[in-house]
Amino acid sequence: MNVSQNISKLSSMKKLLFTLAAAACMAACTPTTTPSTTGTDTTKVDSLPVVVQDTQPVVDTAASGLADVNTDGSAGGDPNGKPTTTEPSTGRVPNPNVDLNVKRYDVSGRFLVKSPYCGGAAPTPDIIAAAETPQPLASTGFIIRKGKTNAVGTAIETRVTTDNQGVFRVSLPAGTYCMVLNEKENRRTPEFLGTQYYEIDKKCDDKWLSTCDVSFTVVDKNVSGLRVTLERKCYIQSFSTCIQWGGPLPPSTAPRRDQ
Repeated sequence: MNVSQNISKLSSMKKLLFTLAAAACMAACTPTTTPSTTGTDTTKVDSLPVVVQDTQPVVDTAASGLADVNTDGSAGGDPNGKPTTTEPSTGRVPNPNVDLNVKRYDVSGRFLVKSPYCGGAAPTPDIIAAAETPQPLASTGFIIRKGKTNAVGTAIETRVTTDNQGVFRVSLPAGTYCMVLNEKENRRTPEFLGTQYYEIDKKCDDKWLSTCDVSFTVVDKNVSGLRVTLERKCYIQSFSTCIQWGGPLPPSTAPRRDQ
């Protein structure tokens, strides 16, 4: 055998060894799987880290009886003008002004109203009797402030609206409170003072605005049985006792000063 034949033979042996080595490597590197006996994927996935977010306390206004106010002073928001959002899943309103650690007590009562007969013809005894009988002051808004008087224009503790029977319910911490009609929330505007046919005793009306429609103190138990009767006047869209009607009257009506 000559030298060239030996070189050719060695080259063939190297190729064979390379092929065998490659086959062995492929066999060792190919993953094997064991079929699951349950038919489900048994691959384990590491759990993702849990992210904890800070949350602010929320108040369930439906359960507590609270009624917040919006930035414009209407019901449903924050009295300090801080925007609030409602959680769609619960209907609860976050209110950072409420301390959930303070014990609260239920306060309930009823408002009634007497409305005079304002017709022109002489009223019948039945009409007079009906006018003298108090009726529920339904769907009427009130505000509640802390203290023994209504400090017009100051912070509001909460708002509440009477139901169709004139009944209200609210939840409050211990303290002394002054409850007044929404009409007494702010001072009179120039437009109101200039209402046609209104004869307003401004000094008397200012005092009326600062007077509580009902005041109460919450100590360590619920308060119930509060009852207040208000009186309307003919032709006047206010409960103020300091406003008289100076406009035209229906024929044969009683003297307006006696209304």
